[in-house]
Amino acid sequence: MSSDEKDSEKSMPDEAASKRPGVAGWDRVGDYLGRWNDAGKSIAERHLNVWKDISADLRNPEYGADEWARGGARFAATALDDAQDLWRVLAPQAVPPVTGEIRNVLLEFEVDEYRSGGEDALPPVQSIPVPSSVQSPPERVRIALYGSCEQAAKALREAIHVTLDEKDRKYVIQCTAPVPVRALVPGVYSGLISVALDGSQMTLADLRVVVKRRGES
Repeated sequence: MSSDEKDSEKSMPDEAASKRPGVAGWDRVGDYLGRWNDAGKSIAERHLNVWKDISADLRNPEYGADEWARGGARFAATALDDAQDLWRVLAPQAVPPVTGEIRNVLLEFEVDEYRSGGEDALPPVQSIPVPSSVQSPPERVRIALYGSCEQAAKALREAIHVTLDEKDRKYVIQCTAPVPVRALVPGVYSGLISVALDGSQMTLADLRVVVKRRGES
């Protein structure tokens, strides 16, 4: 018997098994566990690198307020990155981006907390191209955003508007002044922009939102 015939006989039971009831469900379970494995490795490596940097600062005899603040900011950013990894576990990709990479979108809000120095400075209009593999891009877009203050994150989510430009095959990102302004807590917020496709969430971009008070550098 030739090697091709042996391979053919070997593949027949595998093909039959893949058609049995319940196999597709177990495939999804395996995919889910795989995503947890990837997220766990990413989070563990991130935590190790952060603690190496912070412990190195702690050993510095000139350790002071600036180092303490930098370490706190690094730890907060790490927590947001962890949240993104966990979100991807719970929201699998239906179709990966054509380039193989997820785009990064950075939005910077400068708010006048007391309306005494002029209007809020809003991020410029940005766009995300629709992946060429998506034939009929959905109009509805989901924005997930997390930060140290849930009330502020909610206000920012409502201030970010993503609409589909079918003609140019792109999603346009426009921002309005968050309401109420007093709910905003300066800092960095992290999240994702995604659409529902074939029963799963497809991530269009990683989202970072920076909130500053007017006059802050």
